[in-house]
Amino acid sequence: MIAYILRRLFYAIFVLFGVATVVFFITRLTGDPVSIMLPPDATVEQEAQLRAALGLDHSLLEQYGIYLKDLLHLDLGESLRYQQPTIQLIGERLPATLQLAGASLIFSLIIAIPAGILSAVKRGKAADKGIISLVLIGQSIPVFWMGIVLVLLFAVELHWLPTGGIGGWKHLILPAIALGLHLMALVTKLLRSSLIETRGSDYIRTARAKGLMPGKVMAKHALRNALLPVITVVGLEIGSLLGGSVVTESVFAWPGVGQLLVQAIYNRDFPLVQGALILLAGIFVLINLLVDICYVFVDPRIELE
Repeated sequence: MIAYILRRLFYAIFVLFGVATVVFFITRLTGDPVSIMLPPDATVEQEAQLRAALGLDHSLLEQYGIYLKDLLHLDLGESLRYQQPTIQLIGERLPATLQLAGASLIFSLIIAIPAGILSAVKRGKAADKGIISLVLIGQSIPVFWMGIVLVLLFAVELHWLPTGGIGGWKHLILPAIALGLHLMALVTKLLRSSLIETRGSDYIRTARAKGLMPGKVMAKHALRNALLPVITVVGLEIGSLLGGSVVTESVFAWPGVGQLLVQAIYNRDFPLVQGALILLAGIFVLINLLVDICYVFVDPRIELE
């Protein structure tokens, strides 16, 4: 197990190195941050002084070398806009993003697992058709559009919930639904398909022939095996929840890393963009590692080699 985890950690470091390199060069394609940090009537000397102060007077390869050296020391640099350590700015916003992603995940699974089981058990009946229709709607609606519709309906028209911002649990409901709707539809559809396939297996028929109760067959035999692909998809989609929070946080004015990232892109704040993307990629890689380890415990037939 330890050798397996170490090998996966090596792959994770390699992936993060690739992400860090791609992010560094892509951010440099967005333009010169000095041009939007100084007034239009700034002199050439003022631009040169600011560029030198920000470390942008070096060649691109020299900047890349400095960037990698700082990364090795876990130094994500200082924000060009806020003049504060990038890690500090991200750390202040990260709890809000994780809170939103966690609420979206819980909302998705609470709805998707019972709906997937019911749809598989009632296959071909009215309940199954109704759930499949809702799944198709959930997968077809973009996050930003759903967010706007929820705000117009529940905040503007009915005045049941706030339009945005962060506060109590009421502020969390609409963005969590908007962000988690796609995952809910995906898990429902996947669990339904997996359960239908599993329920047709020989060992399920054997369990029924032995006289086991339908509920016990479902819980002990069918559901456990049907959850394997669901675990994989949920693990991968958690990264999508973090990435999708960029749009959701902008729609609902949620003060998380996604909103900070959008502002940093507008301001051409290279260190802040790099730091936020590396952090999101790191969380994504870590979750995938945990999913792989969970796989071994859920299905002991899977070997670590």
